[in-house]
Amino acid sequence: MSVEEILKATAGDLQNLLSANNILGDPVDVEDKTLVPVIGYGFGYGGGGGKSKGAEGEGTGSGSGGGVSPRAVIILYKGVKGPEGVQVLSLKEPNPIAEAIGEAIPKIAENVPKIMESIKAKKEKKE
Repeated sequence: MSVEEILKATAGDLQNLLSANNILGDPVDVEDKTLVPVIGYGFGYGGGGGKSKGAEGEGTGSGSGGGVSPRAVIILYKGVKGPEGVQVLSLKEPNPIAEAIGEAIPKIAENVPKIMESIKAKKEKKE
């Protein structure tokens, strides 16, 4: 098999691999929810071949490697329409910045009414 034939066959296999069906898993019904797994994958591929000059001989070869990992779960709540019925849970390793922001949001949210009142009061004084 020539290098060209090997690479063409591999390209055909890659077209099948790079499909949305391989990113989103099959939905699973659990009580009042439907869970849809989301995966990530990466891969590498190489191929080559050649002929020797002085003696008869030809060689071809190829190699590949890859990995698959869970990324998130989409939770669809049955009977809840719109964005309120959808939740996405990340399964990636925790990010310290995202954690800090997540912890700060409730504290900031508590102070939003006070901040808005302060802005309104300052605006009324100017008028």
